[in-house]
Amino acid sequence: MLKTKLVCALSLAAIAGLAQAAAPDASTLPTAITFDGYCDGVTGIKEFPNSGMTTATHAYENCGGYTDTPMVGPMAMKMNGNKVGVAATDGSYPEFGLSFVYIIKGDNTWVLLSAEAGVLNSGTWSSGYANSGVQGGVPSFTH
Repeated sequence: MLKTKLVCALSLAAIAGLAQAAAPDASTLPTAITFDGYCDGVTGIKEFPNSGMTTATHAYENCGGYTDTPMVGPMAMKMNGNKVGVAATDGSYPEFGLSFVYIIKGDNTWVLLSAEAGVLNSGTWSSGYANSGVQGGVPSFTH
């Protein structure tokens, strides 16, 4: 199931024209971000050059009622306008029947895509998580 979601996520990113092969530049993405105006973020952003993958955790500490979930995607690549970012599949919500892919770009923007429903949400992000999240707010997959 996870392999199917990953393939779907990578295909969706390629079809949308958001990801283009390029040399990684880890210096443009911090190790943790907050989705501005939402209670959630991404922590532990780590690249593995030998495998070309990035791992992270979708953090809901400020949301209440949600469990942190793992994220995985291709290592940072140039995206739209030579910005660096990652396309990470989030397996958080099987109960919704959707596969989520967060495109997090180095220009401090993000897009939430679903293979089943298209673009679900988008916005900006800020560096860090614990200090900048909206306490008790809604997560980024709602709008």
